[in-house]
Amino acid sequence: MLLSIIVTPLFVSIKSASKSNSDAADATQEMFYVIGKIEEISAMDFSAIPEGVSLSDTVTINGQTVNRDVNVVSVDENGVPTPNTGLKKITITINNKSISTLKADYPYALF
Repeated sequence: MLLSIIVTPLFVSIKSASKSNSDAADATQEMFYVIGKIEEISAMDFSAIPEGVSLSDTVTINGQTVNRDVNVVSVDENGVPTPNTGLKKITITINNKSISTLKADYPYALF
Protein backbone atom coordinates (compact mmCIF):
# COMPACT_ATOMS: atom_id res chain seq x y z
CA MET A 1 0.00 0.00 0.00
CA LEU A 2 2.74 2.44 0.97
CA LEU A 3 4.62 1.58 -2.22
CA SER A 4 1.60 2.45 -4.39
CA ILE A 5 1.25 5.81 -2.64
CA ILE A 6 4.86 6.60 -3.54
CA VAL A 7 5.03 5.07 -7.02
CA THR A 8 1.76 6.42 -8.49
CA PRO A 9 2.73 10.13 -8.26
CA LEU A 10 6.16 9.22 -9.62
CA PHE A 11 4.62 7.68 -12.75
CA VAL A 12 2.35 10.70 -13.19
CA SER A 13 5.30 13.09 -12.99
CA ILE A 14 7.32 10.99 -15.47
CA LYS A 15 4.41 11.08 -17.94
CA SER A 16 4.05 14.83 -17.45
CA ALA A 17 7.79 15.40 -17.99
CA SER A 18 7.70 13.31 -21.16
CA LYS A 19 4.77 15.36 -22.50
CA SER A 20 6.59 18.59 -21.67
CA ASN A 21 9.68 17.42 -23.55
CA SER A 22 7.56 16.46 -26.55
CA ASP A 23 5.80 19.84 -26.55
CA ALA A 24 9.16 21.64 -26.30
CA ALA A 25 10.52 19.64 -29.24
CA ASP A 26 7.47 20.57 -31.34
CA ALA A 27 7.84 24.26 -30.44
CA THR A 28 11.53 24.13 -31.35
CA GLN A 29 10.73 22.61 -34.75
CA GLU A 30 8.04 25.24 -35.38
CA MET A 31 10.42 28.09 -34.56
CA PHE A 32 13.07 26.52 -36.83
CA TYR A 33 10.62 26.81 -39.74
CA VAL A 34 9.58 30.35 -38.73
CA ILE A 35 13.17 31.56 -38.59
CA GLY A 36 13.95 29.82 -41.88
CA LYS A 37 11.15 31.75 -43.58
CA ILE A 38 12.37 35.02 -42.05
CA GLU A 39 15.85 34.34 -43.44
CA GLU A 40 14.37 33.52 -46.85
CA ILE A 41 12.38 36.77 -46.97
CA SER A 42 15.23 38.85 -45.55
CA ALA A 43 17.42 37.73 -48.45
CA MET A 44 14.90 39.16 -50.92
CA ASP A 45 15.24 42.65 -52.37
CA PHE A 46 13.02 45.12 -50.49
CA SER A 47 10.92 45.93 -53.56
CA ALA A 48 10.37 42.22 -54.26
CA ILE A 49 8.69 41.57 -50.89
CA PRO A 50 4.94 41.81 -51.53
CA GLU A 51 2.68 43.19 -48.83
CA GLY A 52 -0.13 41.00 -47.55
CA VAL A 53 -0.14 37.25 -47.11
CA SER A 54 1.00 35.99 -50.52
CA LEU A 55 4.25 34.52 -49.10
CA SER A 56 2.32 32.13 -46.83
CA ASP A 57 2.84 28.41 -47.40
CA THR A 58 2.63 25.02 -45.69
CA VAL A 59 5.38 22.91 -44.16
CA THR A 60 5.50 19.39 -42.75
CA ILE A 61 6.60 19.19 -39.13
CA ASN A 62 6.86 15.75 -37.52
CA GLY A 63 4.58 14.27 -40.16
CA GLN A 64 1.90 16.97 -39.86
CA THR A 65 1.24 19.63 -42.49
CA VAL A 66 0.89 23.05 -40.88
CA ASN A 67 0.30 26.53 -42.25
CA ARG A 68 3.18 28.97 -42.16
CA ASP A 69 1.33 32.29 -42.28
CA VAL A 70 3.31 35.31 -43.47
CA ASN A 71 1.99 38.85 -43.13
CA VAL A 72 3.91 41.81 -44.54
CA VAL A 73 2.88 45.43 -43.92
CA SER A 74 4.59 48.78 -44.44
CA VAL A 75 5.15 50.55 -41.14
CA ASP A 76 6.67 53.82 -40.01
CA GLU A 77 9.59 54.07 -37.57
CA ASN A 78 7.16 53.66 -34.65
CA GLY A 79 5.70 50.42 -36.01
CA VAL A 80 2.42 52.06 -37.06
CA PRO A 81 1.06 50.69 -40.37
CA THR A 82 1.66 53.34 -43.01
CA PRO A 83 1.60 52.76 -46.77
CA ASN A 84 4.68 53.17 -48.95
CA THR A 85 7.37 53.59 -46.33
CA GLY A 86 10.92 52.33 -46.41
CA LEU A 87 10.21 49.83 -43.65
CA LYS A 88 8.27 46.56 -43.76
CA LYS A 89 7.18 44.49 -40.79
CA ILE A 90 7.27 40.76 -41.54
CA THR A 91 5.37 38.45 -39.20
CA ILE A 92 5.52 34.66 -39.55
CA THR A 93 3.10 32.49 -37.56
CA ILE A 94 2.88 28.72 -37.06
CA ASN A 95 0.33 27.24 -34.64
CA ASN A 96 -0.27 30.56 -32.85
CA LYS A 97 3.46 31.12 -32.31
CA SER A 98 4.88 34.06 -34.22
CA ILE A 99 8.01 36.09 -34.73
CA SER A 100 8.19 39.53 -36.33
CA THR A 101 11.11 41.35 -37.88
CA LEU A 102 11.64 44.55 -39.80
CA LYS A 103 13.19 44.95 -43.24
CA ALA A 104 14.43 48.39 -44.28
CA ASP A 105 14.78 49.68 -47.81
CA TYR A 106 18.47 50.41 -48.14
CA PRO A 107 18.96 51.58 -51.73
CA TYR A 108 22.73 51.89 -51.61
CA ALA A 109 24.74 48.84 -52.52
CA LEU A 110 27.65 48.06 -50.24
CA PHE A 111 29.56 46.13 -52.89
